[in-house]
Amino acid sequence: MGVINLTPDSFSNSNKFSDYESFSNAFEKMLVWADVIDLGAESTAPFNKPVSEEEELKRFKKLFFPYLEQNKDPAITLSIDTYKISVFESVALEVNKHWPKTKIIFNDVSGKIDDELLAFFKKTNLDFSYVFSHNNCPSRSQTNEHMNYVCKKNEMELLREMSEFFVDGINKLRETKIPFYVDPCFGFSKTREQNQYLLKKFSTFMLQIPPDIGCVYGISRKSFLRFPVDMDPNDSENQIVLDQVQAYYMAKVMKNFPNKEVLFRIHNESVFKAASIINEIYS
Repeated sequence: MGVINLTPDSFSNSNKFSDYESFSNAFEKMLVWADVIDLGAESTAPFNKPVSEEEELKRFKKLFFPYLEQNKDPAITLSIDTYKISVFESVALEVNKHWPKTKIIFNDVSGKIDDELLAFFKKTNLDFSYVFSHNNCPSRSQTNEHMNYVCKKNEMELLREMSEFFVDGINKLRETKIPFYVDPCFGFSKTREQNQYLLKKFSTFMLQIPPDIGCVYGISRKSFLRFPVDMDPNDSENQIVLDQVQAYYMAKVMKNFPNKEVLFRIHNESVFKAASIINEIYS
């Protein structure tokens, strides 16, 4: 899953795709190697404020909608990263209009299987898959405040709580008949130590997820990968270190779950290539 952020305040590529030409070039390059392209127009990093529905849609309309209109259907899988149901619906309808052969994923980081979502599932005629994420925020509208609701329990209890969270959510989603993935959502409602523990115990987490359900795995240059803690993630040399750490953990997932559908959420192909090489060497 290759990621393109249409935001001026993204942790990974702030304002990198601020005009149509830069977005178009990035999208074309990603078409070559990514199985899924993930587009997000609002940063949910804890230091950013939420944006309105109008502003989020404005970013899609500025960069992605013109590309939709000007290029033929690539028949790919497109992931729309938003917690606002109305934004997902608007973008998905536009994709269906211009690219009817392209598959769609609703990548919802809210972690809320609420009445609003269930009502949408019931009424919509859209064909899509859903990503169910772990997030402790109390409501969909408070998604950006996720770090105000960090689990106060220790790392082992967090893992147990997450398992219960997903068992409950999976049971609800199976009743909707909408195909779905799960995402442990590294960085959401979790401390640095809890994220690192989840990385180390990821195999334990995966064993709690039924084998027929795919998983989204995203740790691209996350701040908790920094060793030591004061490492500046914006330094180009440090980014290489973060990519190496990311590749190592991805290779562990490849090795331990060769038959599981896992979508590795990454910003550049080189990390996935490195992880694949590591996996081949140690398999």
